[in-house]
Amino acid sequence: MDKIRIQCKSTELVIDEQNRLWPCCYVNLYKKTSSWLSQQDLNWNNLDNQSFDSIIKHEGFVVHYNDEHWNNSKKCDEICKKICGVNEKEL
Repeated sequence: MDKIRIQCKSTELVIDEQNRLWPCCYVNLYKKTSSWLSQQDLNWNNLDNQSFDSIIKHEGFVVHYNDEHWNNSKKCDEICKKICGVNEKEL
């Protein structure tokens, strides 16, 4: 099996219609396909309930949707692999 590396296509954070902050438009669009997100409290990223700073400091932003998990094929989110994953042979 070839190793997948993440080349993030995201350039901006996204706020959805329910005032939830997402690391990128792809995570917002495909959030129902993420096993990690299915385990999170529904309001973990809700700006109505938490400050922007506290959400940005959440594990989702500092660990999960970041280099720490992108470089670990077992922890890397399905969304990141599907949308931003590049086979190292293609590099």
